[in-house]
Amino acid sequence: MNCPRCSGWMVHENFYGLEDEYAWFYPGWRCVYCGEIVDKVILSNRKVVSRPHRRS
Repeated sequence: MNCPRCSGWMVHENFYGLEDEYAWFYPGWRCVYCGEIVDKVILSNRKVVSRPHRRS
């Protein structure tokens, strides 16, 4: 997979965190050159086309 930002090399990575009493985990991809992080949610949000707001 190539990085969408810099076309660099993406590596699979598991991201972990701790928030209050809960731990979270999600798999994703990270670019070794620029640090771009991509996962399922990020990719699906980028596919959403925003509509321009109409002024009244």
